Amino acid sequence: MSDCLEKVYFGILCIFCGLDSAIVLVVILMVIYRSPPSMRLFSYSILNILGWGMFGNISHSVIVQPRYLTSSYCFEVLGFTSSMPFQVAANFHAATKMSHVHVCIGIYLSFLLRGLQVSTKPVSISNKTVFSVWLVNHGVAQAVSFVMAYIVLPENETTMGTILNSFNMTSDMFSNTVICFSQTSSYTFGAFFVFSCCSLLITAVVVLWTLVRVKRLKAAMTEQSYDTQKRLVINLVIFTGLPVTFIILPSFVTALVNLHSFDDTFLFFLCAVLSVAHDFILSFAMLTIIKPYREAVCDVLSKIYMKTVCKKNGAVGSVVIENK
Repeated sequence: MSDCLEKVYFGILCIFCGLDSAIVLVVILMVIYRSPPSMRLFSYSILNILGWGMFGNISHSVIVQPRYLTSSYCFEVLGFTSSMPFQVAANFHAATKMSHVHVCIGIYLSFLLRGLQVSTKPVSISNKTVFSVWLVNHGVAQAVSFVMAYIVLPENETTMGTILNSFNMTSDMFSNTVICFSQTSSYTFGAFFVFSCCSLLITAVVVLWTLVRVKRLKAAMTEQSYDTQKRLVINLVIFTGLPVTFIILPSFVTALVNLHSFDDTFLFFLCAVLSVAHDFILSFAMLTIIKPYREAVCDVLSKIYMKTVCKKNGAVGSVVIENK
């Protein structure tokens, strides 16, 4: 690959990631501006999710990208002569990506917890409760990510090499990829991929659980309530499935490229494009379905509770979902 093409790829990546970050920032501001007071807390959680994606892309495009594009031009543009800044940036980038996945998992767990609570007993659930569950998950994940990135991994390079060798891998296989840039971050790459798969699994469980509930209650539903539940399932797939897919896909492609010893800058460029594409999807999905998604969730969970628990107990009641 010629230096000229590397310069072109590097420039396109920086522009692409920069535009992506700008769009995410606009979406954050629009979501907060258009949210009623009852939705403000939920909007702040969205801001945090998208914010991590944005900062991850900034670090990726400004500092980390030149790590795998070996042209001296890339280093000269940034004014760096030592590889140390890139190592620190790579660890930080890996930590932000790990945190982003953890945040997604926290959201899914919060939603699942909320659904199970409403379907088993009368309970008043506020946005504050759901946000608290997510915040605890995010806080713990964030602490673990930064400890791994700055303390555990840099101090245990030999241990990481042993782990890689046990899987018949060498650090060279991961040394020039888009997502991980060194032997130490290779372990982070593995953890990132595992947590991404877990996130996708949780998404599948939530969607399947909703589908089962819809099928069970279909006979007793009115046409309007059934349409509402179908809308919920569609929103769940859009809201969770697509972003997670675009998180896992570049990881898988990058690993496949390295394991087969391909050395093509264009393939790495393609992986980089895929790795930020999920932010586009997540951003526009937020703009289009955030309100109907929440309305559908509240409506469906209320109906599920009324048609299952209350009906079995012979009681007449309702579930209250507060907007605090």
